[in-house]
Amino acid sequence: MSGIYFHSQHGDSVVRGTERYFMGGFIGNLFEVSLGLGMDDDTPSSPSIYRGLLAQGHYLHDIHGKQFTESLKCALSVMMGEVFRVEGKPVNLFSAQLNTALNIGGDEVKLMARLHGQCEIHCYVEGANRDWLAGIIERGIKIGLFREAEDWKTGWSNVITLLRSRNDCPVVTSFSACEQFPNAGVADWEVPVVDGEKNWDAWYDLPSEKQWELSLQGLRAQPSLEMKPDNWKDYYFRDGLDGFGLAENARQRLPGASIARPQRSNRNDNRNLQRRRAAGRWRSGHRKNVIMGKSNFVP
Repeated sequence: MSGIYFHSQHGDSVVRGTERYFMGGFIGNLFEVSLGLGMDDDTPSSPSIYRGLLAQGHYLHDIHGKQFTESLKCALSVMMGEVFRVEGKPVNLFSAQLNTALNIGGDEVKLMARLHGQCEIHCYVEGANRDWLAGIIERGIKIGLFREAEDWKTGWSNVITLLRSRNDCPVVTSFSACEQFPNAGVADWEVPVVDGEKNWDAWYDLPSEKQWELSLQGLRAQPSLEMKPDNWKDYYFRDGLDGFGLAENARQRLPGASIARPQRSNRNDNRNLQRRRAAGRWRSGHRKNVIMGKSNFVP
């Protein structure tokens, strides 16, 4: 079954895959609103501010008027290829989407962003923080963001039960279309060589306890994947760019373009970003490409 899996050494739980795609749509809509799309007109006298950010050779250069905005929305939702460039570098639209949700959302929306962005690469929660994460999910169900009802069981309640069943071991996520956990790819494991070739099948000969031990060692070497209260409020992906920052950059490049100016989050202004970097808080180095709503991790 398609879904977001929550694995522990003592049992698993799964949330329906429909919830992953709901998360993607919800986060994408927040991103679109942050850009103010549809609030400006693309005319010869007042072109859309986003024309100045388009990558060279992008097909949107040849589209004008109201159709430009609709086509831009489509390009931003599909995210195939390079759409925008800022300071000579391509914009990672998936990270910008996630950062928008992280910057303007409460804990429940932040959890959406973390799961949507990292369930495939095994974001996780340590045992001591399992009850904390369960509380966020519980509040998300209460307000209707995490969809769970008597006549519509998506699996969130089962995840809460799993998280609160004990506090002495981590819970690790995965997505049904990708590697489950534990696995040899994430494990701190030296692949044996047989007849000059790596024998990946040897992984399956290891006891389950050893697979978990090695996989957790590898996972914990990537602290950016841990969900925890300590950095929950300040966490961001890559350089922290979000939709509001992207819109601001576009306005600066085309100061005469017309657009209603949305308010930017104080947490995402340049000064705060500099403070966070100076303080040594984590900045993701992951690159994400998203095609038709599915994210593919590229190390």
